[in-house]
Amino acid sequence: MIPDPDYSDSEEEQDPHRRRPLRMPGMATGSIQSGENMGRVQMGEDGLIVPRKPLNPCAESAERKNLHKELLFNQKIGKNVLGQKTELQKVMEKMKDEHKRKELEEERQRGRTALEKRLEEQANKLKLVNG
Repeated sequence: MIPDPDYSDSEEEQDPHRRRPLRMPGMATGSIQSGENMGRVQMGEDGLIVPRKPLNPCAESAERKNLHKELLFNQKIGKNVLGQKTELQKVMEKMKDEHKRKELEEERQRGRTALEKRLEEQANKLKLVNG
């Protein structure tokens, strides 16, 4: 048993150049219905229940709307809310860390005795030979 088609061939034959908005037959036109009509069932002209788009609780959440508004504002003023650094900031921070490390090492070098310096030189030579 083959069901009857949901469309009429005669509509397309009347005016083939006319563009119609794409929608399901019998579907209500207009915007998404609010929660007040949630329990009501709408019936079409042919006695069938008219399909409607289900509500998205995430999109209608006040918390989500406020967060989205805040993110848009921060983007507008150029504030980086994710805490990600630019490449330049990363390189500059790396250079600072390296400079501090060198300063600490030089400070340690100045406080050493001659014996400690000689032992370090020997250790460096051994690393080069073995390495």
